[in-house]
Amino acid sequence: MDLRPNGLCQHNGLYHIFHQYTPAQDLGLHKSWGHYVTRDWKHFADPGLPRLRPGL
Repeated sequence: MDLRPNGLCQHNGLYHIFHQYTPAQDLGLHKSWGHYVTRDWKHFADPGLPRLRPGL
């Protein structure tokens, strides 16, 4: 599993942390993305990845 942060940003008081993610059973063949949010850097939530509009 690879959890290195690849994107940190802040919007409306909420910090977003994006990272590459490889499921343990995948053996690193396929990369995916993970997304966590926090307001206080102590409590985190996983809202899932945002969906992009078609054509973006």
